Amino acid sequence: MKTTETTAPAVTGFIPTGLKTHATIIDGVTYETTTFTATRALVMLPKIVNLLGEDGLTLFLASNDDDAKGLVEEAQVEAALMSKVMENAVGEEGDADGLLVVKDLVGGTISNRIKIGDNFVTAKIGAHFDEYFAGNLTHLMAVSMWVFRCSFGEP
Repeated sequence: MKTTETTAPAVTGFIPTGLKTHATIIDGVTYETTTFTATRALVMLPKIVNLLGEDGLTLFLASNDDDAKGLVEEAQVEAALMSKVMENAVGEEGDADGLLVVKDLVGGTISNRIKIGDNFVTAKIGAHFDEYFAGNLTHLMAVSMWVFRCSFGEP
């Protein structure tokens, strides 16, 4: 029996990278999140696109850690984005359940500032979402932008 040795061709183009973990600091808080699996991305993407609309999606994709919060804090940008998000979030029943996609988006993200009792711990945001972002929707928007970019590719 004759065997033939061959050399594998050089890998070019698409190279599977697996799930990546990303970390950043926003307003002095350390966050860690992981790229979505392909299935989770396919489930979440239509919901996010529907919620944000084209202009909101452009803002989320164009921003980076350094300017995300600054963009949201600009009154006109914040008002326009919030108006579009609210318009898209309201369902046929008049509820705003579309906004819960933001909770789903950031829920698996880890923060080092989750308050439990009198202590701060490092934990996933999901179970603490309401209390964690209460009174600070601008911070929620900045974190959401970063998680969005990480979840679907590179921050």
